[in-house]
Amino acid sequence: MPYFAKHARFFVGIPRLHITGGEPTLHPYFRGMIPWLRELLQPERMTLQTNGLRLEQFQKTIKENFDTVFYTEYGDKPSTTQTLTQLGVPYSVYEAGGPSAPNFTPRTRRGSGKPCERGFSDTVAYCDGKLYPCCVGPGVEGAVGIEPTENWKEEILKVPLPCENCF
Repeated sequence: MPYFAKHARFFVGIPRLHITGGEPTLHPYFRGMIPWLRELLQPERMTLQTNGLRLEQFQKTIKENFDTVFYTEYGDKPSTTQTLTQLGVPYSVYEAGGPSAPNFTPRTRRGSGKPCERGFSDTVAYCDGKLYPCCVGPGVEGAVGIEPTENWKEEILKVPLPCENCF
């Protein structure tokens, strides 16, 4: 949380703050961190990517803070879509298991040495106090991140994409 506070001034009012992970609801401070981030950064929209693992435990936090939930279904929690419907928060389901699995685009798809739609899209990743020009960049060996500055939007365009080493 200290590195979010340190760089918050560069991101206040961003169009969308997307909370992803691993599984965000496993973070020990999820319940308190989410409203704190919403207040700190004042994004136009706040979205959550989840596998639904602890969705029931955090219903109030999710309902009060997220504009949309993106749920990845692995075929092991059929009641999750019912819970999402009851929350009243708009959601989308991405099936990673079951009959629609062939339509799921996993993170293992490579950019084949060329930028994929993850690079320089409307999304950058912020991880451990650095910005990456690709939403999966922090997990790619050799990926280069930059310190947030007032000119980060121009500086990020100079950073090489990690496509050759992507998953």
